[in-house]
Amino acid sequence: MRFFLDTTEHSKTHCPASHLSSQQLAQLFVNIKEKRPLTIQDHLIFQNEWETLSQTNDVLRLWINNEIKGVPENYFDPLIIETIGRLHNEQTIKDFIKTGIVIAELLPLIEELPSVFFLECRIRFLVYSGVLVLKGIPKSMRHYSVKLRE
Repeated sequence: MRFFLDTTEHSKTHCPASHLSSQQLAQLFVNIKEKRPLTIQDHLIFQNEWETLSQTNDVLRLWINNEIKGVPENYFDPLIIETIGRLHNEQTIKDFIKTGIVIAELLPLIEELPSVFFLECRIRFLVYSGVLVLKGIPKSMRHYSVKLRE
């Protein structure tokens, strides 16, 4: 038997479903109060939605107006650049900012969170494309810092 578990509703009171560890997800299945069987019709609807999504080439999908929409890969780039600019303006001397701090500043600004690894990937892309300057070794977000290219 298949069940419908509303992880989105759960994530409003706990943590975003996209950020659950496998252990947290397993616990969600155990603890969730409402386990309603999935009807054959619901199953077919979800299956059709997945088949439609799996045929797209979208790199980034967001929940917009109650449906999943594909958006350009660079969708968050302006917000990343604006956030780094704001953090620079808060500094007395415009210096490099740890990438982890940039991402921590971005998270409350984004309603439908992508993976933090996706945001870090976009920051690296902005470095490699010359928008940002890098200091350190970009093996993880805590090992390097960025700033706007002057």
